[in-house]
Order: sequence, then structure tokens, then C-alpha cells
Amino acid sequence: MSKFLDEYLSKFQDLPEVNMSENKSSDIQKLFQPQDEEMFTNTSPDDFKLLVYDMKNFVRNKYPNLLISDIGKVNFEFCLKYPGYRKSYGSNNCLWLMKKLNESGWA
Repeated sequence: MSKFLDEYLSKFQDLPEVNMSENKSSDIQKLFQPQDEEMFTNTSPDDFKLLVYDMKNFVRNKYPNLLISDIGKVNFEFCLKYPGYRKSYGSNNCLWLMKKLNESGWA
């Protein structure tokens, strides 16, 4: 993983963990691939932490069993509830992150 991404993600070490499944081995670093590092480069660590936290809470509250058949619909609902994220990052970037969180089991 690149030095930039390691430094950027190391700022999230002291954040409270939000576990919504039994899979506790996933962490935020596993969501990124080296080619994805440019997507959120202008995002402050606190803003990114809040985005991930809000996505996890939204899904946990709306889908308590965490079974999601249409991630695009969930992203659409999330962007309607939190229009600031859609405006700041775009719905496609929110969808990309939501897919990554869904792949990790929302851990």
C-alpha cells in the first residue's frame, strides 16, 4: 500500500469501532486498493470517518439483518437522507464506498 494511504488511514486508528457483524477482522484499510487512493484525497480524516460512520449507522438502522439485495437503492436512500455527502463527494463515490463496506460485511 502506498505511503500516502498508510499515513492517511493511520489517522483513523483512534476512532471508535462500529461493528455490525460477527466479522471483526475487516478494517478501513482493507477497503482501499492502491488505484483508489485519489478518490478521497481532498477529504479530511474527520469527514471521512463521519461518512463511514453515517453509512454504517444508516444501514444498521434501515436493514437490521444487514441483508442488502440492491446496494444502489440503499445508496440512493442514503444520499436522500444525507444530501451533503452527495453534494460533497458525489453519489458515485458514495456508492463505491458503500459497495466496499458491504463487501467487508459492514465491519
